Amino acid sequence: MAEEESKSETPPPSESSSDGGRVKIVVQRLTNAKTSLQRWSYVAEVIYTWLGLISLSVASFAAYSQGGSRVFGTSMGLGIASVALSVVCSLVGWFQARSCRHLGRRCGVAAGALEPGGPVPPASQLSLPALAAIEGSLRARQRTAALGALFAVVGLQSMVGLMVAKVLATSGGFAQSPGINLDVFTLLAVSNSALGHVVAGGLAAVQQGSLPKTSSSSTDPFQGWGR
Repeated sequence: MAEEESKSETPPPSESSSDGGRVKIVVQRLTNAKTSLQRWSYVAEVIYTWLGLISLSVASFAAYSQGGSRVFGTSMGLGIASVALSVVCSLVGWFQARSCRHLGRRCGVAAGALEPGGPVPPASQLSLPALAAIEGSLRARQRTAALGALFAVVGLQSMVGLMVAKVLATSGGFAQSPGINLDVFTLLAVSNSALGHVVAGGLAAVQQGSLPKTSSSSTDPFQGWGR
């Protein structure tokens, strides 16, 4: 009789093995998320810094050569304004990428705290970043990149249209049209800024694609990582 009671109190081996396998899957997913978030977020920070500084330098040189404040009365003013708006978006995206890299470090710490194949720890002992929060951060980065690229593309197209109109208005062509060379510098700055946003937005999409699908269950102790 006592043996039957002890057998009934012991959990089935299949349940404990399934819990251990679940922890192993969570550790693997957290490790993959850590690698993706830290690696590609750092690349996005470098791209934003590098292309943003190049765009600012080239645009500032073109504005200074044109005569400072007089630039806003020409087609170059559209390019300078679009570069400024796009660089502001780059700054926001840089901070967002840095925040994603911090989330990647949290995923690594959480993966190290869990024992692969071990039992499921109590929910109060888990300090996991929510999977939905990470996906929300990556979507915000993509929206910022899309907005910055939009500013750059609108400025680029506006400048090209005004340059074509300037060339058609001056029958002598590019050689006799004043300010065309400086406009080319501004076009380079705008295109660099647009390139930075396109690459950074693509990296955020790659990071989001490497994550598991989010779960709508609010009772998951693994914050969506253990499905």
